[in-house]
Amino acid sequence: MSTAPTPQQLSEARALLSSAEIAVAQERLAKLESDERAAVAEVNRLEDEIAGHGKVLQEGTQHFQSLWGQRAMVTNSLRALDDQLGEFPLPAELAAFEQKRSALRDQYESLSRQISDAGLPNAQEQNTIQNLTFDKHRMQVAVSDLRLAIREAKTGTRQRM
Repeated sequence: MSTAPTPQQLSEARALLSSAEIAVAQERLAKLESDERAAVAEVNRLEDEIAGHGKVLQEGTQHFQSLWGQRAMVTNSLRALDDQLGEFPLPAELAAFEQKRSALRDQYESLSRQISDAGLPNAQEQNTIQNLTFDKHRMQVAVSDLRLAIREAKTGTRQRM
């Protein structure tokens, strides 16, 4: 034969259960708040990293544009040199022309190589910034979700639609 719990035992059990539920809720809330602080810190870290890569990209782009400008000037010099050559140049004029043209052509090729070499790091920086921006957005969504969960934990109601 089993004995039924007394009203006092039921009351004590309910109080014990209630305090256990409160403790679990407080632990969950503390965990959510800790996760939210960590997520906000990660968003801030990602913003700093994006800014750093943005600065590197800006510097690289300025260098890249400078090289393009220099190459355009060499191209214009080549065209001007070609326009200066008459229809029937003397051999001495032709030798001087070929020498100048060869020097300008070498300069053009050198700048083209530098442009090509400078383009890859810029593309890599752009890709890195894009990936970091995506990660930052994901973390911002996580922060929003955590804040909603914290609000729900504090009020005891669901806030989602």
